[in-house]
Amino acid sequence: MLVFARRCGLSGEEYKFRINEKIKNGENSMASRSEMNKKPQSDKLVAKRRKCLMCMDEFQSSHIGERVCPDCKGTSTWRQTGIAI
Repeated sequence: MLVFARRCGLSGEEYKFRINEKIKNGENSMASRSEMNKKPQSDKLVAKRRKCLMCMDEFQSSHIGERVCPDCKGTSTWRQTGIAI
């Protein structure tokens, strides 16, 4: 902090005073930076149409992990095997 203050031509106390004034006035630059650098929202919980991994028909999936349609999940092949076809 002192290195930056010296580069700006300010004493350490003057630099601290200016920073505190900016914070009091709502000019917190760190808050605005954190808003700009937020992680994008994941689409893992987004319901959308996906292709079934067994029959390749499209179905309405409720989340990213649902990849087999309800019709295929009701078959004996799905219930009895642990291996994807």
